[in-house]
Amino acid sequence: MIIPKLQPTGATLPVFPRVQSRQAAPPAEQERSGPGERSLVEYDEDRELTRYVWDHYHRFLTKFEWRVGRLIIGRAKAAGSLSHQMAEAINRLWGSVDEPDVAAALADGPEAFRRRVRDRLLSEHPAEVFINRCPRCGCVVRTPGARQCFWCGFDWHG
Repeated sequence: MIIPKLQPTGATLPVFPRVQSRQAAPPAEQERSGPGERSLVEYDEDRELTRYVWDHYHRFLTKFEWRVGRLIIGRAKAAGSLSHQMAEAINRLWGSVDEPDVAAALADGPEAFRRRVRDRLLSEHPAEVFINRCPRCGCVVRTPGARQCFWCGFDWHG
């Protein structure tokens, strides 16, 4: 098969304004001071344990919890969008709070819902949910297989 070559038409491409990306914090503010020293990011046991369980044990979520969790993510994405039209499209795609059971689950806010689900998973699946903690400082590390602490810098690789 012969593919024809494209010839320049002389038309110019539209120039779109450059949009600045939204970053949580500059990398310098996220760095650790060093092994054994306090991280510049403040450790919050409740927040980290919730993140850890939701990130690594979502297979134990019910269909309803999964749907509400997806809605929470969609709301965060819509809130960070740069246009109203994009926010509406994201909300349509990721779910809606129109259902009474979803609205009731989120009545206390998304973080309260995520904590309730975390507590349920920890109590109903104690043998399957492994909370990996740093042997030095006791903080929850990033993943079940992690061997280095984000918080104090301790490394316990074999």
